[in-house]
Amino acid sequence: MLVPIVMLILAAAPAELQEQPAVSASVSEPIDADRPHVGTGTHVVPPGEVQFELGGQWQRSGDLHTFASPALMRIGISQRLEARVASDGLLMREARGTTARGIGNAQLGVKVRLLGSVEEPFFSVMPAVNLGLASRDKGLGSGESDATITLLAGHALGYGFHGEANYGIGSIGDPAGRFAQHLVTGAIVHQSTSRLQSYVEAAWWSRQERDRAAVSFVDYGVIFSLMPRVLIDAGAFTGVTAATPDYGLFTGLSFAVGPDRARSAARRLRF
Repeated sequence: MLVPIVMLILAAAPAELQEQPAVSASVSEPIDADRPHVGTGTHVVPPGEVQFELGGQWQRSGDLHTFASPALMRIGISQRLEARVASDGLLMREARGTTARGIGNAQLGVKVRLLGSVEEPFFSVMPAVNLGLASRDKGLGSGESDATITLLAGHALGYGFHGEANYGIGSIGDPAGRFAQHLVTGAIVHQSTSRLQSYVEAAWWSRQERDRAAVSFVDYGVIFSLMPRVLIDAGAFTGVTAATPDYGLFTGLSFAVGPDRARSAARRLRF
């Protein structure tokens, strides 16, 4: 008698009471930083979140040593749009016993997600303006402003791999006027462990100065998640063309503040 009675009660109960899905604990999604590689990813910072990406980089080319401390602030405006404010930070240039120091250029821009989901966009665009604040007299910059637009693509490749590619074109200023510059990057990122990513990237500029040849290098590094909203990174690059520094080293810290991107479902696989 007991079994038929239970079946009758269940049949009469509302559907929402018959099926009670388990409530999973909220988990925080790892942030997605645009550093340390040259290429820029397709992801946009969520609305209301502010992400900071800070670094230090050292380069050597013959007897010329340089240092920069780039900083980037990304501000989530909407599901498709983020604002970007950046600086090359403090610059140092040392050659033949002479040292020059000063502030670097600043950049203003936006990133717009055009195609793909919020979780995994595969095509975005990033227009930007570079403000020529670095001193031309000290050899730290041209003293002129630039305008660029960069197309950003990314897609999962399977087995923990993810591919990213950029194409950019810019109008670059110098004392003689303006010249066109093209940028191409390609990177392979591997989710080596749940917290560690490793990557290798090739980057090429048609020229960075009017009368100089193309600049190209290969860079490689790691990104480690200390916490979902705190990343550290480190890596190096090796010059390929004669106009490129011989080698460089870099490291950095990225973190986010604002609303936590906690999800009440299983954590998505990044790749």
